[in-house]
Amino acid sequence: RKKCQPRLFLHLVFRDPGWIAKTDGGPTPQQRKQYSCIGTLFAHIWRMVIKMRVQPASKKFIRRFLEVALSLLVSGTSMAADQVGAFGTSADQVGAFGTSAEKSLTTSWKHESELGIVNVSGNATSESISAKQKTSYTFTDHTIVSTARYLNTRAASSGGPEMDIARSWEVTLRYEFSISEAVSPYGGLGAESDVFAGYVQKDNRDLGAKYIFFKDQWFAEIGFRNSTVNAVGGGGVSTINYGRLYTEYNQTLSEPVSLRLWTEYLPNFANSAGYLLNGEASVSVMLNKIFSLKTAYLLRYNAGAVAPIATTDRTLTTTLVCKF
Repeated sequence: RKKCQPRLFLHLVFRDPGWIAKTDGGPTPQQRKQYSCIGTLFAHIWRMVIKMRVQPASKKFIRRFLEVALSLLVSGTSMAADQVGAFGTSADQVGAFGTSAEKSLTTSWKHESELGIVNVSGNATSESISAKQKTSYTFTDHTIVSTARYLNTRAASSGGPEMDIARSWEVTLRYEFSISEAVSPYGGLGAESDVFAGYVQKDNRDLGAKYIFFKDQWFAEIGFRNSTVNAVGGGGVSTINYGRLYTEYNQTLSEPVSLRLWTEYLPNFANSAGYLLNGEASVSVMLNKIFSLKTAYLLRYNAGAVAPIATTDRTLTTTLVCKF
């Protein structure tokens, strides 16, 4: 959509006015195929959002968010294809970039989906659903990552009505630009909800940089987060500024078994006692090249939580993971 201004955004980033005219001339058959894949992915995400028990205003925000993400991905696909045609593979260009043209113009998609379901019936009735989706698209030195997660648990005693005892969701969109093999500035937008943790919706805006210590094993991020929080029970809307420190470590324990650890610390600039601390430890066992089983223990600590809201949330999940 023109009002999303995705082309203007990419034009400012890439500083290549020629690609806009090429895109306006109509997509190539390869681009149409890519657009179809992107559209199908976002249609599935939107159908999942429709089924969520969220306020109409939240659905409107998420729909708008997905529209922007879709526009950026479509524009990015066009940009990558046009750059390949514009750069070519001449020896002069190889010398100018200091590497092979094929390497510098690499494009790739990565998907990772998780699903866990527990259903109990009889004397007690309960149903728990945990789902996650992560999709990334890389073109040259640019990476766009979209993520979504959903958790819902409903329970009822014999003969009683079902009611939610846990419900949360989150969607994010992130852009990274690699200025070297180790350093990547990033910017991101996100929205999340967890009424049992005290907020109907929280909108996050991130800006920072990523540093890779060991490729595919250990990296860290430092940045700034601006959050707009809509509290439950008419608590009003507040704006909070956080710092952000994040680190992640991945280790292959054996050929089918891998370990992942991450920790995130968000100090509150206005109230030092209102910091956030999140962390997760997970172990994955590969079943084949695509599917694996994952067990994860997630801990979220909110030092500024006020009773009756608990300061700590713990989640233990076992999910089937599909990665390709």
